[in-house]
Amino acid sequence: MDDAQRGYDMAMANSRAREHGQAVLDFLDFIARYPSHPLASSAQYWIGEAYYVQRDYHQALVEFQRVVDMAPSPTTAAEALLKIGLAHTNRRENSRAQRAWQRVVHDYPATESAGRARALLREHTARRPETYPPRGVDPAELGGSHSPPPMMTVVDRLEPGDPGYPARLGELMPAPALWVRGGLEDHDALAIAIVGSRRATPYGLEVAAQLARDLAARGVTIVSGFARGVDSAAHRAALDAGGRTVAVLGCGIDVVYPPENRRLVDEVAARGALVTQFPPGTAPLPYHFPTRNRTLAALVLGVVVVEAAERSGSLSTAGFAADLGREVYAVPGKITSPTSAGVHRLLRDGARLVETWTDVVQELPDMWRRRVRDTAVATIGATAPSQGTDEERMLQLLMRDEAQHIERLIARAGMDAARAGAILTALELGGWARQLGGQRWIAIGARSEGA
Repeated sequence: MDDAQRGYDMAMANSRAREHGQAVLDFLDFIARYPSHPLASSAQYWIGEAYYVQRDYHQALVEFQRVVDMAPSPTTAAEALLKIGLAHTNRRENSRAQRAWQRVVHDYPATESAGRARALLREHTARRPETYPPRGVDPAELGGSHSPPPMMTVVDRLEPGDPGYPARLGELMPAPALWVRGGLEDHDALAIAIVGSRRATPYGLEVAAQLARDLAARGVTIVSGFARGVDSAAHRAALDAGGRTVAVLGCGIDVVYPPENRRLVDEVAARGALVTQFPPGTAPLPYHFPTRNRTLAALVLGVVVVEAAERSGSLSTAGFAADLGREVYAVPGKITSPTSAGVHRLLRDGARLVETWTDVVQELPDMWRRRVRDTAVATIGATAPSQGTDEERMLQLLMRDEAQHIERLIARAGMDAARAGAILTALELGGWARQLGGQRWIAIGARSEGA
């Protein structure tokens, strides 16, 4: 048995065990690894089925349509169209349901699904829609152990092509409609996602907050998934720095999840936005989060992962980011910590190692790097290097948004190593330069443009 078949069988085992959230992740991973495999369309079908059985009919329609778009075997295409009709029925979209079933009968008359479609067309009558949760019904009454409280809000709905719709989401097929609380602004295009473990260590929370604070203070919008742990720490730190943040939800815009973030909801809406592609009233079901992660990755220039276990959802966000051509960054952790396993795997696979905000910025395209503000100031009382001195010449060579190795600086300055090292140390003590890992240097505070 080859690796592809083993991966598919593992995903199917999770689906049969009703571990739908893990099954969706496994099927998405299978499709990403083997997009041309004969089982790829079947994997996509079971993603749609996972959403359908959990009564998320909106997302089920999206996933089943992807099956049809993949031009699979007649049997798989017909079954997907049959399910599209059933999903429309549950949304009280009866005419659309009939069109889907008519297409099954017309395009795939020899399939078993065609017989079922004919029966449905004969017997079809208007039904009461099944939504989850039904309007006015507490999700806890449907078996949930916790009922996320609804939030009172004014919400905008954005369709692809509407003014204010994020341009990068147009890369997704199909581009999702969004419900938005707060406001998306043009300069939110300069955005970095910071995501990570819900069970973050104090180290992870501190690092996430520091990165978010430093980037937000420089005009970078911080995007995250509003979950416990790293996500919430990143949102709060961005707001504390006076910056903007966007929360991408895995539930309806009127549902607060996790419940303890009720106050944070209002703060984010006031100085950023909460966005979701799930209709109001949609509960935070596990199978929504892969879809949320894909949208989150599409919104940003890069994704920074701070602490992630071996099977963390943050890794799926990083995977989507890589598929979309976004930068992927990872913050190293303790080798003995389970929350480091995922980020270290990303680093082995080629993710950019992050120690400070400059490691993030220096990997961005030049047009975006130039839009990052420099808010640092020289140490109080430090005197700027005098014009014409070696110190002033070295400072001219340093750049704020791109770290340079000391050997490069030595060559550019035309100095011997001892003299260059002494000058860089003096500039660091004066608050004009900073040494990063690997003997790389950047300018901080007032400086030239690094010509």
